[in-house]
Amino acid sequence: MKIDDASYLSTSNEQANGTLVLPSIERGQLSIVQVEPEDTLEAVLAVLEQHGRPAIIVLPERGPIFSQAEDFIRLKQSSTPAIISFVIPRERMSSVAKFAYNEGFAFTSSLAKAKALFLQPRPDQHSGFLAPPTEDLIPQQTNASSHRRENTQRQTPLTNGTGQDTGEYEPLQMPRAGYDPVTPLPTTQIPSSPRKQHSRKGRQLIPLVGAVSLLVIASAVLLPMLFTQSGPSPLIVRSHQDTHSTASIGQVSFTNSGQLDPNSNTGLNDIVSLNLAGLKEPPAGMSLYAWLLSDKTQDTIAPIPLGKLQVVGGKAQLSYQHPQHADLLVNYSRFLITEQPSSVTPSSPPLDEKTWRYQGSFPDAPAPGDEQGYSLLSHVRHLLAKDPTLTRLGLSGGLDVWLYRNTSKIFEWSNAARDDWAGDNTDLLRRQVDRVVQYLDGQVYAWRDLPANTPWLVDPKAGRPGLIDFATGPQQGPGSYLSHVRLHLTGMVNAPGHTDAQKQLASKIDTALTQVETVLKQVRKDAIQLAKMSDTQFKSQEALTLLNDMQVNASKAYIGQNGGTTGSVLGVVWIHDTIQQLAQMTITIATPGDAGKP
Repeated sequence: MKIDDASYLSTSNEQANGTLVLPSIERGQLSIVQVEPEDTLEAVLAVLEQHGRPAIIVLPERGPIFSQAEDFIRLKQSSTPAIISFVIPRERMSSVAKFAYNEGFAFTSSLAKAKALFLQPRPDQHSGFLAPPTEDLIPQQTNASSHRRENTQRQTPLTNGTGQDTGEYEPLQMPRAGYDPVTPLPTTQIPSSPRKQHSRKGRQLIPLVGAVSLLVIASAVLLPMLFTQSGPSPLIVRSHQDTHSTASIGQVSFTNSGQLDPNSNTGLNDIVSLNLAGLKEPPAGMSLYAWLLSDKTQDTIAPIPLGKLQVVGGKAQLSYQHPQHADLLVNYSRFLITEQPSSVTPSSPPLDEKTWRYQGSFPDAPAPGDEQGYSLLSHVRHLLAKDPTLTRLGLSGGLDVWLYRNTSKIFEWSNAARDDWAGDNTDLLRRQVDRVVQYLDGQVYAWRDLPANTPWLVDPKAGRPGLIDFATGPQQGPGSYLSHVRLHLTGMVNAPGHTDAQKQLASKIDTALTQVETVLKQVRKDAIQLAKMSDTQFKSQEALTLLNDMQVNASKAYIGQNGGTTGSVLGVVWIHDTIQQLAQMTITIATPGDAGKP
């Protein structure tokens, strides 16, 4: 299961060159929950309830979850936040959509449609659910004659069903839908964090008399000013001066589309978003063009045209998504805006420095005293794009995504183990507990905490490093994911060129990592005790107490906890979202011969 912030979503009017209009969903306003085939309904319900945001649920192309009516009934009866819609693959639309429709859930065939549904709520919204939109496909029913069916070609959903941990040697057994444990089990109470609420008020009609009055007043004030001023207004002069200062005019950010493949870095850092202000509008017949450039040492990698900027009031926003969802942060670290004729779309940036207007880059100067010669760019890439240690293990992507994936597995297995206790399934229960220990300890150390002859049950590549450190020296094997992430955060804030915003984010992330480490150590303590129990002991109340504690702490580590008697914990979901914000370039006025040079 993967949780993304929906702010990366682009609108449906995609241009032919891959350029997208920047999304209008604000960060923290909506979540996207991408369900994987092996996820259990209980795990999905727990994530939705504890995450505390409205959500769009993206279903995989295949799998038992949400394949029958009981799953949707249980979701509706749960205390989850509003479900904006389901994104159902076309292959499953005919078999699944009717269940969503019968329970009052909206459904679409793409994230673009789901976003539109969120931004334009329907008047028939009730009880936190949205009735299915009439423009979407409604499955044929006996009383469906009153519903319209859409005949236009539908888009392929963003999920492709490959975002799963394919390294598992044995798939988890799915509990049957509608299954209720025979023993009441406590639920994890994690109140949602207070977030800015965005109201959507309808347009109000202005009375005709009021409009006329405002027009008269405005005319009386503005007309004399228009006739008395002989030169440009002070605002225009200040704007002109600001655009020629060396101050930042905005940022370029790398984000993920969410189309992840555990066997490659596809879907990581495949979106580049621009948010600029203080731009000088180009003269007639000229336009501003944005370019993504490779490292200065990689001259053979061609620049990527991000598209033409539409400057309005000195501001421009743009979002580019790579067509093959390649990880752009692996090879690209510079940004350039050029001013060129509008008549012909350029295919590459010009060498003439007089055409350069704005530029940015990740600082690549090595940190003083760093034996490895790492720069800020190096540390950002190790965290988010490509880490040499992981590459040697055969793992694609940066440290952050594997910390995120493995912690999500701990959360999933801890929930499943507690359910297996209620179902009196000791064989599955033991396997879930063994998996938890193996991912926490790492492959080199796990055998010391597990009974003799325990088989290795998890991905040997992803499970080679442990999630946390608990042993000194080389006993544990490769450094843990958590300590490795902290190492590069420290290196980044000590490297030349970091911004105050990056330093503040790194400090917050470091605090969150300490909190996660504390609760994961408690998960490990519980799991080791459980792993040493006999089948008879597994059925005891003592085992249930340990399972409950393990599940609560696994939930804190992954999702987090706000407030309460035990205090707040910022989980790995928050860490994952926040580390991504470090992949941001500051954009300034172009200086000939500097980092923006193609």
